[in-house]
Amino acid sequence: MAAAARARVAYLLRQLQRAAWLFQILDMEQELQRKW
Repeated sequence: MAAAARARVAYLLRQLQRAAWLFQILDMEQELQRKW
């Protein structure tokens, strides 16, 4: 039971990391468009 909960938490953390990474890239693209 605890192992399943830990696996779920690890999975959610990975998804959050991926989302943060994507938002960072979108942010950078907007910055570049502003400069050009």
